[in-house]
Amino acid sequence: MDPILQVIAQVGIFAGVFTSMLAMGISVDFDQIRESLRNPRLLALALVANFIAVPLIALVITRLLPLTTEGRTAVILLGATAGAPLLPKLATLSGGRVPFSIGLMVLLMLATVAYAPLVLPLLLPDVTVLPAEIARSLLVVMLLPLTVGLIARSRYAAIADWSADLSRIAGASMAIGLAAGLLVGWEALLASIGSWIIVAAILLALAATAIGGLFAAGLDTATQRVAGLGAAMRNVSAALLIAGRDFGPQTLVMTMAATIVLMVTLVILAGELGRRGGVTR
Repeated sequence: MDPILQVIAQVGIFAGVFTSMLAMGISVDFDQIRESLRNPRLLALALVANFIAVPLIALVITRLLPLTTEGRTAVILLGATAGAPLLPKLATLSGGRVPFSIGLMVLLMLATVAYAPLVLPLLLPDVTVLPAEIARSLLVVMLLPLTVGLIARSRYAAIADWSADLSRIAGASMAIGLAAGLLVGWEALLASIGSWIIVAAILLALAATAIGGLFAAGLDTATQRVAGLGAAMRNVSAALLIAGRDFGPQTLVMTMAATIVLMVTLVILAGELGRRGGVTR
């Protein structure tokens, strides 16, 4: 039964990520991206924060905490993947610059496709990592649908109306995949409750938010909030995709556990920042 559930988990996650990237592509137009990416210095600092500082933070966390091999892999996967579709929502909650969050999200997604396959073997020397397989997965399941969606939106503006339906399909597919993954690794998930993986995810969320905001020091508060939350809200879709495709079910479950804790921590943090800034919802 487990092999069947593993296949269902992989297919569900693949379909969920593919469809969500397509939905993201058709919901954003190039003008939004161009408008939000007009500060080269800020973009360079954001890239340094997301692809140098945060992976190093993740690496330090795995060295300091007594994590299992699967737990270490999960934290590194999150640290090496940036550009989360949830970022614009976090920007709204926190009172950050939403247009900037959209452009930053797309930029980080594209960079992750090239970055993760190259860096993961260096960050995980004790684990067998196949860069070509990871690159193929990210290219086919993330970059291809995102690019197709962006091009389609640029030619047919009305196609943006499909975004909500595609997002629902993506959510259902991802839910099926994650449920199958839970059935395979439920023992590991239960064991993670109260374990160091939860502490690691919280530390990653808080430290990455701080370092991202620090790299945007001197800019307006709204931009700093997006930079901080953008560095902390890792690309969980890519992390789950790699965990499900290239690692065992135990790693997938640990990545799921870390993802849940990371997202909950950042939603609470964004809401608190918005409340202090007088954001009304």
